[in-house]
Amino acid sequence: MTVRITKPEFNLREKLSELDYGQVPYEKMPVGSVIQVQHNYVTAQTVYGATTSATEVFGVDISPKSRTSSFLVTVHVSYSHSYLGSDNADHADIFLFLKRDDNYIGVNSNLTRSFGYTNNNAWYKTDVPFSNDSVQHNWAYDTMAQDIELLDESAASSNGATLRYSLFMMCQNNFELNRAQQNTGNGATSFITVMEIKT
Repeated sequence: MTVRITKPEFNLREKLSELDYGQVPYEKMPVGSVIQVQHNYVTAQTVYGATTSATEVFGVDISPKSRTSSFLVTVHVSYSHSYLGSDNADHADIFLFLKRDDNYIGVNSNLTRSFGYTNNNAWYKTDVPFSNDSVQHNWAYDTMAQDIELLDESAASSNGATLRYSLFMMCQNNFELNRAQQNTGNGATSFITVMEIKT
């Protein structure tokens, strides 16, 4: 005698509609899922004078949904400086830093140059930034850019406690955010994005 067994058809869409929530809660998402994204797209043009300590340029706040999350931080900064059109940009040191609240992160400990004000917590340093005046417009109508991406795995926090991720800068002469050295009609934009990753 032949026995035939049949399984009922499984309909994923039906099963999802039976759930008691409209979207999957972050607690039920698999490890590696992006739980939330905070983004700050910066178009403001700002000129910073010489500074001998790290100064915040821009940042973004994020309130963690889990105490064990990691955070993927991406920063893009567009800038110029007053020595851009010179033969020699010495005395125009620029240092860039990434901070979580008051803590330096993404530090490259190999970078130790300074102009007398030691701050070795940077991820980017130059004591002679790019410059050249051998072209007609002295490079004065363009910007440079630096980028960093860091997976911050040590930001343990209680749920709901806000974290601030920020780009900081220290410069020997000046730092011109999102604008060309010559004028504000030329330039670019900057941004910082923080993604909370379930771990």
